[in-house]
Amino acid sequence: MEDNSYEIFKDIPEYIGIYKVSNKGNIISLSRNVWSVKNNSFSVLKERILKPLITRHGYYRVALFKDNKYRYIFIHRIVAQAFIPNPENKPQINHINGIKTDNCLENLEWNTPRENRKHAFEIGLSKPRRGEDSNMCKINKETVYNIRNSNLSQHDLAIKYNINQSTVSHIKSRKTWKHI
Repeated sequence: MEDNSYEIFKDIPEYIGIYKVSNKGNIISLSRNVWSVKNNSFSVLKERILKPLITRHGYYRVALFKDNKYRYIFIHRIVAQAFIPNPENKPQINHINGIKTDNCLENLEWNTPRENRKHAFEIGLSKPRRGEDSNMCKINKETVYNIRNSNLSQHDLAIKYNINQSTVSHIKSRKTWKHI
């Protein structure tokens, strides 16, 4: 489906007169005079759309230059700050369709970290960690098999594997480690 709405550009607050951002996720470097140390004179930079860089996590960012310093900023953050009110002061931006490179205004919303994680699970970007994949896991599949097939008491199994007796009970009753 093609989006035929107009592209609207707004100033980037900390870079007024230098860069603008659009509701489509484009960043423009505005034409301006800059001092060239090499030529010891002013030269004109022409207006151009910046080419975004992709991070190893799959997000687009751009390098903005001001006061002789480059600052790398995520494009979704620039778009949200320019176009989406944030009265609740939520710290993160969510890509509604789950596509990290789709920085159109319609695809972005402010979120809390919790809301962002919940959305990622709801649309299938994240999967719950179970068993050995869980960062809380102290045991492995082999230990689960041994616990389920053992004739030792729950108390003795808890001591043997250095886990809580309730953990042993949950494993034996299949409240946990159901996938095995």
